[in-house]
Amino acid sequence: MHLSLREAKKDATRARLAEATYEIVRTQGPDHLTAEAVATMAGVSRRTFFNYFPSLEHAIFGSALV
Repeated sequence: MHLSLREAKKDATRARLAEATYEIVRTQGPDHLTAEAVATMAGVSRRTFFNYFPSLEHAIFGSALV
């Protein structure tokens, strides 16, 4: 299936957010996991984080489907 450029960019952003979530937990521990930290590491705004995931829990567990 061929994705539109917009859909491909959305998928890439979601993947970056998921990767940033895991990287923070892996390197800094779960106590340092915040939406702000994830967004910063992924190179997006905090608001963008919440456009993709309604909570940190969804970023952790929902991103397993990515």
